[in-house]
Amino acid sequence: MKIFALFTVVSFILGIYIWRQPQKQRVAAVVVFCLFISFIYFFMNQI
Repeated sequence: MKIFALFTVVSFILGIYIWRQPQKQRVAAVVVFCLFISFIYFFMNQI
């Protein structure tokens, strides 16, 4: 669960930080999406 919290916090902070910069919204969306998919893949392998 620690890794879940880490991924959530990192993706959330990174997303908000870049979201505040309009010219990089697409980059933020891609990064957060990749982190989310990576976490889901990792989580499914742990079950």
